[in-house]
Parts: sequence; C-alpha cells; structure tokens
Amino acid sequence: MVVGDPVTCPWPYLRREIPHNWYVDRRYPHVGFLNRDEVHILYNTALKFSGKKALEIGCWMGWSACHMALAKVELDIIDPLLGRAEFYTSVSDSLAMAGVLDSTRLVEGCSPDKVEELVAGGARKWALIFIDGNHDAPGPLGDAVVCERYAESDALILFHDLAAPDVAEGLHYLRQKGWKTMIYQTMQIMGVAWRGDVEPVYHRPDPDVLWQLPSYLRSYSIGSLQNGYIHEVETLHSQIHARPERLQNLLASVQEAREWLQSKLQQTQAQVLQANAQNQRLQSQIEQLQKDRIFQQARYDELEAWNGQLQQGKDYLEARCSELEAWNGQLQQGKDYLEARYDELEAWNGQLQQGKDYLEARCSELEAWNGQLQQGKDYLEARCSELEAWNGQLQQGKDYLNDQLEQARKSVEILQSDRDHLDKLKTDLQEQLECELRTIRSMENSRLWKLRTVRSRTRKVLARRG
Repeated sequence: MVVGDPVTCPWPYLRREIPHNWYVDRRYPHVGFLNRDEVHILYNTALKFSGKKALEIGCWMGWSACHMALAKVELDIIDPLLGRAEFYTSVSDSLAMAGVLDSTRLVEGCSPDKVEELVAGGARKWALIFIDGNHDAPGPLGDAVVCERYAESDALILFHDLAAPDVAEGLHYLRQKGWKTMIYQTMQIMGVAWRGDVEPVYHRPDPDVLWQLPSYLRSYSIGSLQNGYIHEVETLHSQIHARPERLQNLLASVQEAREWLQSKLQQTQAQVLQANAQNQRLQSQIEQLQKDRIFQQARYDELEAWNGQLQQGKDYLEARCSELEAWNGQLQQGKDYLEARYDELEAWNGQLQQGKDYLEARCSELEAWNGQLQQGKDYLEARCSELEAWNGQLQQGKDYLNDQLEQARKSVEILQSDRDHLDKLKTDLQEQLECELRTIRSMENSRLWKLRTVRSRTRKVLARRG
C-alpha cells in the first residue's frame, strides 16, 4: 500500500478536491483503498457487532476485511477477484498476518448470486453488512436488495463510494424500505442504513475541509458528532424526567445546553446551505479544471515524446553539421583550385574541341560544368590573390597541358572543319549559360546548395586530373 496520485485515476467519481491521502496498491495504482478516516468508521462500526455474523461484498486486497475481522465478527467475504490466485493470496496472507483468517470465509463469485447460495447452503443471516463491490448500475441496487432480504431484524448496512450516483441507489432503496439512514462526510462518502436495536457510530469530519454533497445526497442527514451529542442530550433528558427529585438542576443545565446546541445547529445548517451552494459552483469549476489538467497532462506527455524525437533529430543534425563543416573545408580547397583553373579555361577549350562525336557525347556534361563555372566566376575573380599558393600545383598542370596541347595541335587540321560549327554551338551555349548564371546567382544565398555544387565540381575536376 502506497499513497497514490488521484490525477492518474480514470474513475470520474473520485473526489480529487479532498486533500486527504488516497491509498493504492503499487501493483494497481488506479484503484484505491478506504482511507484512514473511512476505515476507522468501518472498524468502530464492526466493534458494535462483535461475536455476530457479518458480510463483506467486495474486499479488493483485504484491507477492509482485516479491519472488520479484527473487531471479532464472523466474516463472510464475497469477491469475484478471489478466483485469481494473486488476489486470493494477498487477501488470505493479510488476514493470516492479522491473526483473523480462522474467523473469515473467502467466497469467490459475484453478488447477489453468491449471497443467495450462501443463504441456501447454511441458512445464514447477517447483522452487519459492508457493501463495496460493483459501483455501476444495477450492481449496487442489486446488492442492497439481496442484503435487505437476508439481514437480521437488528442490522446495519454500510456503503462505501456514495460519490458515485449508482452506489447511492442502494441507500435510496433501503430508505424507501423504512430503514433509518445517514451519511458520513469522508473523501468518497460513506452511507449507513440501520433498523431495530442498533445504533451507528458518529463521526467528526475533517474541520479543515469545506465539505459539500452531490445533489442526490442532500436529503440525507450527516452522521457527525454534533448529531451524536444531541442524541446523548435527548437520552439524558429522558433520564432526568425519570428522576426529577435528584436531577432537577441538571435538567435545567441540559435544557440550556440543548437549546444552545439547537441554535448552533441551525446556524451551522444555514452556513452549510450557503457553503453547499458555493461548493456546487466550486465543484463545477474544479471538474472543469480537472478536465483541463488531464488534457494538459496528455498534451505534456505528447510534448515530452516530441521532445525526445526532436533531441534525437538535433543530435543527428549536429553530427551532419560536423560532417558538413569537414566537407566545407574540403570544398574550399577545391574552390581555390578551381579559381586557379579559371584563367586556363581558354587553353582547355582547344582540348575540348578534340572531336565532334566526343563533344556531342559530353554536351550535357559541359552544360552542367559551364553552369557551375559561370556561377563561380565572380567569386573566383575576388580570390585571384590566393592563386600564388597554388602556383606549384598549377606548374605541374601547365606541363601536363603543354603535352596535351602538342597532341591537340596535331588534331587541329582534322577538327578545323568542325570549328565553325562548334563556334556557333559555343555561342548558343554561352547565351544559355548566361541565363543559367542569372538563375544560379539567385540561389547563392543557400549555403548548402553552393557547397553541394562545389563538391560535385571538385569531384569532377579531381576525376579529370586523375
């Protein structure tokens, strides 16, 4: 058992606004136990029935069953979860550790059928009954009907979770059947119905909580200690009438106290009515805030998931950025090398005219090259001062080009007939390249595009050199 978080509970009738601890089993954090306030009411009620037969409908993990059995009642426990080994072991172990296993009987099954079977099998009736089973209609009403049928003439039936309207139907039924009824102001609201020569316990609600009731429970009296005081005063008043000669002075004092208590009760009731009206408004606001909180929690969980994905994306982009920086350094070297080759393009032009068939096969490649070269022309002119660093490499290239030039001169006579046609083709290409240059200049603001184009150009130049 641990203190749970009411916000995580999906049940709509949990009174999350009550600032009391809400206890759960750590294995099932969405289902609550009776809290300390409520289990005290259960235990002290059971003390009034020590030695008598009692019935519990719905025991969960055995927390409430232990408290009832410790009050020395002969307890029958009905719960469908007892058919599962985990729950049966938990309940039986708890009862054994409390030393009350021998005074209890665990019955797997659902009410009201199992109640009927128990009565048919042993002709049992119960003086004390605690109903905390199925909270959805028609379950609570069915439990109340069968329990009313097999309760002793002097009997008390205790309900838990009257915060759920369907559970309150059971208490309504018993009131219609002539049972005396009242409710206890606890976190989940408990209700009691009794008949015959029995009395319920009285309970003092937490004075630090501004208590309120759902509309369907406002017709019930609240089993507070103040009502218990009035009952005691009335009992004392009857005793005074029986002994007037000895208790006349005490009668006057008690009458005065009773009138004072009645006036205080009326004032309190007026304050309670005002507080209930205000609490009703606050309840609607709290319910809306709770819905908003649940919605915001869901959005927060989604944002957390997004944040994890974005963090992964950030790490990936940072790695790619590092790679791009490395590429940038390499591309910068290639860019400088290309700038050094720009002045030699005219010499390369003679080599490019080696043959019409070769040029036609490489036409598409030349268009891409010329577009890239024209794009970098203005940039290369600004970097002319850096050409001296590459002079050694250019000298090697110059020697290579001279060798290629000698070979090209031998082919001039063959290519002369095609030169006029290639000049016209060059003019057309120059016009097309100038058009593409204007388009490319508009793209210079994209650093990534420039890096990619220079990278591609560098690879091709290095391939040609190799």
